[in-house]
Amino acid sequence: MRIARSNEAERIERLVLELRDAKKRKAEAEAEEKLIAKSLIELLAKVQEKSGVAKDGGKAYKATVVRQERVNIDEPGLIKALTDEETEQVTDRKVNRTKLDAAMEDDTFFRKAEPYLTMAPTNPFIRFTEGANDDFDEDTE
Repeated sequence: MRIARSNEAERIERLVLELRDAKKRKAEAEAEEKLIAKSLIELLAKVQEKSGVAKDGGKAYKATVVRQERVNIDEPGLIKALTDEETEQVTDRKVNRTKLDAAMEDDTFFRKAEPYLTMAPTNPFIRFTEGANDDFDEDTE
């Protein structure tokens, strides 16, 4: 019995160390991926393209720059600007984005809320797609 436990303990120790090594390789690979993606984003911007395609063997790979924006809300400022009825219309305990979007259909409400809403870009990232060699044309976006 003691031998089996010793073997299990050794196996556990080996697996813990393998997990540590795998996590280290993963972190290194993720850091390398970020650097490559950043370089690709910069190069695609320089040549004014949204995506790039590469073919390797029977596969084609497409990397597309994705840019997004999100709305940041100055909730305290917005709440101060609204009437009690309007505040109730768009909040639960905080501003409810679904209710706010619905209320924004009203021009008067929109003009009142607009100074408290800003568009903030998110960091661009790469969407990586794999397909057959002829799935992507060179000029496809």
